[in-house]
Amino acid sequence: MEYPATIPASLNRSSRATPKIEYRQNIKESQDSCLDLVGDSSSTANFGYTNIIDSSTDLRNTEREYTSINKNICKIPLSVEVCIHENIEISNDREINGINRDIIARRIEKYLLLQASVKLGRVEICTIGDSFLRKICKDIVLSLMCPVKLIEERNTCENTCDESIIPIYQVDPIIFIYQLNNHSYEYTLEESNGEVNSSDTPIWQHWELPNESFHGLWEALHYDTGIKQQLLDYASASLILSDHSINYNVINWNHLILLYGSPGTGKTSISRAIAQKIGIRYSSRYDSIHLIEISAHSLFSKWFSESGKLVVRLFTKIREVLENSNSFVTLVIDEVESLTSARKQCMSRNEPSDSLRVVNALLTQIDSLKRYPNTLIMTTTNIPDAIDDAFLDRADLKIFIPLPSLYTRYLILVECIQEFIKKNVILNKRDIPTEFLSFRDVIQLKQDNIMCHNFNIQYSMCVLSIAKKIDKFSGRNIRKLPFIVLTHSYHYGIPISIDKFMEKLEYFISNKRNSLQV
Repeated sequence: MEYPATIPASLNRSSRATPKIEYRQNIKESQDSCLDLVGDSSSTANFGYTNIIDSSTDLRNTEREYTSINKNICKIPLSVEVCIHENIEISNDREINGINRDIIARRIEKYLLLQASVKLGRVEICTIGDSFLRKICKDIVLSLMCPVKLIEERNTCENTCDESIIPIYQVDPIIFIYQLNNHSYEYTLEESNGEVNSSDTPIWQHWELPNESFHGLWEALHYDTGIKQQLLDYASASLILSDHSINYNVINWNHLILLYGSPGTGKTSISRAIAQKIGIRYSSRYDSIHLIEISAHSLFSKWFSESGKLVVRLFTKIREVLENSNSFVTLVIDEVESLTSARKQCMSRNEPSDSLRVVNALLTQIDSLKRYPNTLIMTTTNIPDAIDDAFLDRADLKIFIPLPSLYTRYLILVECIQEFIKKNVILNKRDIPTEFLSFRDVIQLKQDNIMCHNFNIQYSMCVLSIAKKIDKFSGRNIRKLPFIVLTHSYHYGIPISIDKFMEKLEYFISNKRNSLQV
């Protein structure tokens, strides 16, 4: 079977763009106005440089070509996460005033259909020509819902040299529409004697998802071992099993994941990020989605034998939320070794029996959550050897989070510098905008030993050189590095020139690397 190797003419970048026509649309108008707006708007919507088709006839021709191609292409699902401004009222019911989700989805589909290709990552809202989408959209993020290499495995048509740019006819858009909130709570359980736990830290924190606190966290985490995809696949598979009412007594499935690795590698961050991702992708499936984070140290009571009871009472509160089948709860237990220290070691060191009670109580309570299909338990540890074997045996996945690779270190440094540039902390005095090369390109130039006077290439080479010298740094320390350098360069004034910043960054890594590695 032969597949088309070229993009159809009507989808090519050379397609004509319509003159700019702004919608005379008030976001708060009635549903009828919204429906009129959506209609057949291909001849009125302006998509700027995205080059849309300027007539309904051309659009129908494009759709026919697109459909013809689809018959021969095994498409890859493309996640399109659309964040709507909080002040915009959206609804699922066409009879209710406001903007219907279906309307937004249709506009997004039309926007994507009229692209020759899509670039993975965050979409610049200001570059979208459709004024309706510009008004209501706070953020749009595109990502593949399976590894990129599957495109080449399933299709023989040529792909672009840049893996982040995918021809539109190779993907099947799946649109997730959501709004952020800022609801969060802290809880402290009273002990049986009526006193409040003496710790200053609350026993647990509670966020309603998707939450503003974690917006963009998933995209800011960089791993090159497929960890993020593995977590997404686990969450999806778990929900499929729940839909099929799988008997958990037959299939040993505990909804439990253990992340382990060195401090600062992002174990807690990715636990929160996967909870946020579930909140985004399954917001239409559940009425409410929650993240509950337990402070393990706070569960130890100053009263003998009370710690085990606190664990039981805490999980009783969690089960009250889970009893509502329209709710989903991601439970994060950070530094779980505090609660699950090996029982044999406790006994050999003659530690108080209260420690044993905590371990036993936690194992029992985790077992009690197995029957709830609407839960995910994320646990983290820096010391996996200190965890009780019975707890390790209950974990469905045990995932090692490594120190950042060279690829990841380069991405993190570039991202941090770009953030400073975007917020005018670092200033480029040249006419050419600062754009860093992709990791693949800068490595290729390095291997070819190509010398160039292009400043962007020089900056990229400099960042690569620095990334090679900080191989023992955790992700947390790498993200701290630009700030530390900036504090020691403050006397130069803010904004600081990019040349001076890069000079100071190189100096600190060459001379004070050990003092920076915390």
